[in-house]
Amino acid sequence: MFRLDASNLVLSFKELSALLETYTGQAIDPESCISSLCIIDVDDRIFKKVVARAGYIKEAGQLIAIGDLSDPAKDIFIDQNPIEAGRYTIKYIRLSSFIIDISQDYLRNMIIRKIGIIPDRRGQRIVLSYIVNNLVITVVLNYIRRAKNYEYRAPSKRPFFRSIALPVRLSRALINLTRLKEGEKILDPFAGTGSILLEAYHMGLKSIGVELDWKISHGCITNLKHYHVPAPLLLADSTELELQDIDGIATDPPYGRAASTHGKESFSIYRRFIEKASEWLRRRGYLVFMSPTYFNEHIDEALCSYGLILCDKIYMYVHGGLTRTIYVVEKP
Repeated sequence: MFRLDASNLVLSFKELSALLETYTGQAIDPESCISSLCIIDVDDRIFKKVVARAGYIKEAGQLIAIGDLSDPAKDIFIDQNPIEAGRYTIKYIRLSSFIIDISQDYLRNMIIRKIGIIPDRRGQRIVLSYIVNNLVITVVLNYIRRAKNYEYRAPSKRPFFRSIALPVRLSRALINLTRLKEGEKILDPFAGTGSILLEAYHMGLKSIGVELDWKISHGCITNLKHYHVPAPLLLADSTELELQDIDGIATDPPYGRAASTHGKESFSIYRRFIEKASEWLRRRGYLVFMSPTYFNEHIDEALCSYGLILCDKIYMYVHGGLTRTIYVVEKP
């Protein structure tokens, strides 16, 4: 079972689906999810890899019981899996209100009695019950996303900082949507301050960056050196660059007043970038990029013109005047 980040459930679900497709070859059915919980049976090794790589997946654990609260007169547990003997810390998270008033003590006693665990506040393993509508979904928590493992690379903590730099979690999600495995090659043709390059390296990928602006490229190199990331950075115009056999592309092309476009009209950059990406990518490779939604119609047309397959659009609200689209595109 995986618990998604509720701040953007759609992006969280798409990231989880992409990671499971990467490691198991199969995407997941939305019907397997209840609120922010996705009940999926995968190998423990996959649980660990997914949570370690993800930006928007909070935790994962072994499902041990599902309880139905709709009729308090009957035994609440409708499904149960075995659990190892031992002492456990018992915790609860209410993801939504349930339809009848059942006390936490009642739930605790039912879990202890039916599952057969020994409660201990100092227990090293955690049994966590999620309360969703009329269900109690109980797991042994195995893996937790620990933000401290990567938040020290947040844009504001880098030696070279710009306010428009991609956050760490979003950078990870864009990379994961490319469905690349460790050791494969990812390109960021608009590298900026290095957000994609930093996270790709720490996710086990080989990365290449391109940046046109001289000042920003030097700032990017400063950031890469600060975090001991050996990713190569090319000072060049990526829309004029010749590359080949790139396994995947994840990027945030420039647009608007805050971006450095060197006098080029923003959408012309997107169109030329899409054309070049269709040449750079290997067959069955993925291109993942962001754009303001007011470019969508033009981008859809450009993708079709250059023979790329639109797989998904994921929307991110930024503020009243701006919503952004994450494009997930495949080269056939």
